[in-house]
Amino acid sequence: MDALESATKKIQDKTLDMDADADVNLDVTVQTGLYATEMFAANLELNYLLHIVVVNNVPWIWYYDQQLPRFMVLLYALQRIGLHD
Repeated sequence: MDALESATKKIQDKTLDMDADADVNLDVTVQTGLYATEMFAANLELNYLLHIVVVNNVPWIWYYDQQLPRFMVLLYALQRIGLHD
């Protein structure tokens, strides 16, 4: 099983308990995403986070941006505007 396998495959294989130790069974990508969410919720001035996760001696750099959802909405809106507008 790959360490960066999608969480949906792991959840389909086994169900997770909703107790305090439930995050032990989660995928590394889900764990870092939850950690980033907690950090954004704890500090309102925080605009971005960098996480470095090492899996099988390979470093993965994860960038989380609090402004990204608004940026994606802007890109979606700009995609709908034609050149003649």
